[in-house]
Amino acid sequence: MRSLHRILFTTAVALLAVFCVIRVALSLLDQHLPPDLHRYHDLSVVVTDRDGVALRSYLSGDDTWRLPPETFPGDYEKLLILTEDKRFPSHHGIDWLAVLRAAVQNLRAGRIVSGASTLTMQSARLLEPRPRTLKSKLIETFRAWQLEKRFSKAEILRIYATLAPMGGNIEGIEAAARRYFNKPAAQLSLAETAWLIALPQAPKRLHQPDKALAARNRILTNAYQNGLIDEESWRGARENAPAPGHFPFPFSAAHLSDRYRHKFPDKAVITTPVAAQLQNALQNLLHRALSEHPPQTNLAGAILDNASGAYLAYVGSADFFSKPRHGQVDMLRAIRSPGSLLKPFITLYAIDWLNYRPQTRIRDSPIVALPYRPVNYDRRYHGTLSLAQALIRSRNTPAVRLLSLVKPPYFAAALEKQGMKLHFPPNGRANLAMALGGVGTTATDLIHLYRHLANCAYATPDAGSTAPLARDTSCGDVTRMLQSVGDRDGPLFFGAQPVAVKTGTSYGWRDLWVIGYTPRYSVILWRGRADGGYTVQQASATALLPLLRNVFALLDNPPRLVTPVHHIRARPGFPEHLRQVGVASIQAEPEFVIANLRDPIEIAPGATLPFRLAVATRGGAPPLQWWLNGRLVKMTHTRATTLLLSATGRYHLTVLDRRGQSCHRHIVLASEPEALRGAPVTLRSARPPRQGASGASTTESAAVIPD
Repeated sequence: MRSLHRILFTTAVALLAVFCVIRVALSLLDQHLPPDLHRYHDLSVVVTDRDGVALRSYLSGDDTWRLPPETFPGDYEKLLILTEDKRFPSHHGIDWLAVLRAAVQNLRAGRIVSGASTLTMQSARLLEPRPRTLKSKLIETFRAWQLEKRFSKAEILRIYATLAPMGGNIEGIEAAARRYFNKPAAQLSLAETAWLIALPQAPKRLHQPDKALAARNRILTNAYQNGLIDEESWRGARENAPAPGHFPFPFSAAHLSDRYRHKFPDKAVITTPVAAQLQNALQNLLHRALSEHPPQTNLAGAILDNASGAYLAYVGSADFFSKPRHGQVDMLRAIRSPGSLLKPFITLYAIDWLNYRPQTRIRDSPIVALPYRPVNYDRRYHGTLSLAQALIRSRNTPAVRLLSLVKPPYFAAALEKQGMKLHFPPNGRANLAMALGGVGTTATDLIHLYRHLANCAYATPDAGSTAPLARDTSCGDVTRMLQSVGDRDGPLFFGAQPVAVKTGTSYGWRDLWVIGYTPRYSVILWRGRADGGYTVQQASATALLPLLRNVFALLDNPPRLVTPVHHIRARPGFPEHLRQVGVASIQAEPEFVIANLRDPIEIAPGATLPFRLAVATRGGAPPLQWWLNGRLVKMTHTRATTLLLSATGRYHLTVLDRRGQSCHRHIVLASEPEALRGAPVTLRSARPPRQGASGASTTESAAVIPD
């Protein structure tokens, strides 16, 4: 008996020692060989709109669609546990009863007919896939023990639900729900949930609809027999045969999604302020518009919320996958010439800093006194205009004259204070060419600059402005000017609200721009070639204003009442030195006038026909063109000539010089007193019509009247 006690004692001590050794060994192994959770954390990044609607999803690092489950379907957990591991809530990673049952069944069959993998062991295998061998089974068992030690049951279920194979490179219930049923997992029906629970058991069933349906029905029947679902739910689910499809993952706001992904590299779900419905509408609108443009031309656009400065829609390229259009280049962040888009801010600072007014006069004529001497877009000149007219018509020479007074360095510094980055050539600096687009900018900077102008004009809070843009009265003046800009259909309205609009075209028609803003929204559109090549010679107003109208039509709730720009406060007087730009600062060009005739000229009755009229000009740069009633009659290299009037009636004399300057006089030639009120003389010619440099439209040219 004593020997038996000794044997039992020795055996117990040995077993205890073995247990301690195993426990120490397991602890050491657990410490030095923790489970590899890389696949679980290597998720497909999802970028969503402000309401959680997915905009774009990215493949994981191993090129798998592996989305983090947002919320499980209501019946998912209980159906999964019933199907895969009934004792999952009670065991510690290894179900020894299932191991014993599987061993007996396999011994009786002489082959492996049953397994004992728990959900924890399956999760371990999904974390570290290995061949199905005995060694792999032992490792999975150890890993299952590690997982149970580290994670709760809910967390282990989440690992399985994230990594479960669903066919091809689809893993997890969330990715499968979006791929096969085009909905989040949380919105799956009972029938769809059971179908996806059956799928990991044999992913090839995806291409075997009958077998997949039979496996799903077995799961539903088992759940009904075990009291997990009632009879009504069971019958309804069995009668609802799911029709899985192959739905693409969302691909919207591609460029903006890339920016947010790089900004938050550690997040699996990234929320943006974009409105998905508006984003998709703008993308579709611009993509459809591409059919009207050459194959290398692209479109881009964005809609900004003025209050927050957040993008409601952002389309960096209307055709992301087009190689000829270089669609993967984000043209809203590309450095381009802004064309005329900076002109409103030149006018703004002339009003704000120099106390000019919208009605202050400025010359629209060739520049001779400045180092930078551009010409107007249409190579025509209108003489003297108000600042408002010059901006509305986007005249070049007045903008350059105005910038020379504002001073380019001060102007550039003011823009940079508003967060605008200006890109000059190497060793370049702020200069007068900025007025016409001689500086690099981005569309994102431009739309934010106009947003500051809108908030300033409508006296609304501006969360993104680091410094006041200008006085609100000055912003209001400029905004009222821009509200008059339009095309042949007139100014643009958003509901009852007039939209302030500015167009711009860079040199060679490389970039066409339009920006429109209201109290609530700012919109920018761009058209051009990403490679910087020339495009079709078309004005921005013609090409983009109709498209801008369609963009504003996408926006909800246009205002019924007009929000006025900030009222102009009463200003004392209007000093003489502010009535015309550059009286003291810019050298005036010699006045171009018809010197020897008064206006109008009435020649006394009884004049002999044909009548010789001696005329001369003062100023102007020969050669001169002499036009009667809109028809060219003579060209001279002198400032004096004689015109032959061969009939009685009314004449309108226009003289143009080589710079496009013009001067005018009215002439009435009559043989009877009552004929002084006669109709204009008609001069005939077979020459084609042309447009006079003064801007007056001519319908027909005339033969030259000889001296």
